[in-house]
Amino acid sequence: MANYNEEAVWEGVRELEETDDCEAGVFNIPFRQLTHRTAKVKELVEAEAATRTAENAALAGQVQSAQGRGGPLTAHDFGSAAPGQEEITRYACEDIWNAGGTFVWDAENPRESTYTVETDGGQTVHTAGEIFNSTWIRNTYNGINHRIVLTNTPNTEPSVFSWADVGYDTVGIATEGLPGLVRSGGDVEVDPVTGIMRITQTAQTVQTAGEGRGAFLTASDKRGLVIRGGTSVKTGTGEDVSYFVTADDMTLDVESLLDVGAALANGKDYYVFVCRSGNGFEMKVSLEKAAPAGFDATVVKLIGGFHTLCANAGAGMTYVFGGETHEHPLNGYIAGDILPQ
Repeated sequence: MANYNEEAVWEGVRELEETDDCEAGVFNIPFRQLTHRTAKVKELVEAEAATRTAENAALAGQVQSAQGRGGPLTAHDFGSAAPGQEEITRYACEDIWNAGGTFVWDAENPRESTYTVETDGGQTVHTAGEIFNSTWIRNTYNGINHRIVLTNTPNTEPSVFSWADVGYDTVGIATEGLPGLVRSGGDVEVDPVTGIMRITQTAQTVQTAGEGRGAFLTASDKRGLVIRGGTSVKTGTGEDVSYFVTADDMTLDVESLLDVGAALANGKDYYVFVCRSGNGFEMKVSLEKAAPAGFDATVVKLIGGFHTLCANAGAGMTYVFGGETHEHPLNGYIAGDILPQ
């Protein structure tokens, strides 16, 4: 008996018949068994290949549906300096899963708001809770370029789903039309009598949150704000113009600046104003976006805003990233605290 030379081919199986001319005869059973087993292996391989193909297709769909859920979304003009939670969530869903879907807002539990889109296989229903934490949108309304950031923490107790305006995302040099940063050197002059700094020329460069200074108004210590040094804000019009300028970082105790009440309310949008008062300026924080109580809209400038936490976030909150345990950004925050950027 000699070795059989195998070939990796699939072909019909032949066997000897009694009528074949063979003097010694041939025992065919082992060959039949080998043939059957080979056919079985082929069957299993084809079945596994089909399963993998289906799984890969499903995975591809999941990856596709996940695209755009985190990081920056497309900049958008919300038509207001302070869009509401429903409006922001609706736009985020449209930008992530394409416009034309049906949005249903759940005011009691915003995370469960739905966005239904038509697909080749019927309909796909997404929830707002699928949008990743820290997703953000630049609001381009009236050139303010404020960054609106999502806090989405489903695993905290209580969970949080809330958008917050964290101030300027793109901060330009202060001009006649917009507040911004004052550059040193020949761009400004100081009135020797009043000490007011005025812009003498407009710089063409723009600074963003990732380039040096970043946003000029930021949250600090849960109920405070900081205005960056070098910020200039124009108030008034025509000949009656003054500039509010900070040489160094200015820390604001927000609750002491409220126009109404003595404490921040839970889950509210607040607005920060520079107000002309006599020969000077004062800061005010208000629930009204036109002007704080006691001031006319012609003598105030809206420079930013923030959102307060709806409920206590809890203590001892952590998360694991990169194999290391980190403190959660909202650890220790309580209702009424300013959401951090």
